[in-house]
Amino acid sequence: MAAGSVLFLTTWALLAGAGAVLTPEPTRAHRRFWATIALLLLLSAVEEVAFRGGLLGWGGRVVGTPAALAVSSMGFAASHAFPTRLSLTTWVNLTLYGVLFGLAYLVGGLPASIALHGSWNAWEWGLGFTVSGPSTSHLLPAPPVRRPLRGTPYGPEGHWAATVTCLLSVGATLAVLRPGGL
Repeated sequence: MAAGSVLFLTTWALLAGAGAVLTPEPTRAHRRFWATIALLLLLSAVEEVAFRGGLLGWGGRVVGTPAALAVSSMGFAASHAFPTRLSLTTWVNLTLYGVLFGLAYLVGGLPASIALHGSWNAWEWGLGFTVSGPSTSHLLPAPPVRRPLRGTPYGPEGHWAATVTCLLSVGATLAVLRPGGL
């Protein structure tokens, strides 16, 4: 999906740059959609600067990278707990996402962690899930199509399927990083 997204968007950018793309007048819904995507990316960037750039980057120099990764990941999960109560699965998954975003930061810096986090949020919202559960409904407009997920007020990050994909992703990333370590 990522490779296909990059391939299409690169082609589209070249077409747009060459003036080959006809652009109709944007509608109000179109502007709202892109404004929301930009807001999601901005919020992701703020979280990544705080948790990965601050807690992981600075904290890694103070207490070591593994401890800072754990603290920043748990802090990331805790930041999503207010005012909504999180299920145990959501806590675990948000902590695992924090680990994944942290590993992305360790490999590619803030741009990598912001891109990973921002793309998750953009896809989640774009496919109809409320980002970070009901606690953000006052800040973000509703997704174009609402898709509630049975058993959780959160989107996919509150489901066992996210636990499986997160664990596999963390394992694969650590296996790749193992020769150099953290």
